[in-house]
Amino acid sequence: MTDRQVTVSGPSHPAPPSRPETYDAATRAALEHIDGQAVRVVADGRPANTRKGYAQDWASWTTFCSESGVPLLALTPGTLVMFVEWLWGRPGWKKGTFTAPST
Repeated sequence: MTDRQVTVSGPSHPAPPSRPETYDAATRAALEHIDGQAVRVVADGRPANTRKGYAQDWASWTTFCSESGVPLLALTPGTLVMFVEWLWGRPGWKKGTFTAPST
């Protein structure tokens, strides 16, 4: 081989990423700690009324999914339109009103 020749090997492929179920106990514990801190930071930064509103919105969505047979994470344009239509007929917190479609 001369000074100008370079040996080139085939492309190297990075190892596939580890799946969460393969993490060791120490990694899982560290991630749980990080997740817990993140949840607290977000919760502490939101006013109580906002957190209450989010909880009510989530309860509406889970009720809709249960009644409609839609999986909780089935967010598609169709399921969201169906959800808004469903909300239009739901009683609101004030007598004679309906659930806000902004939910």
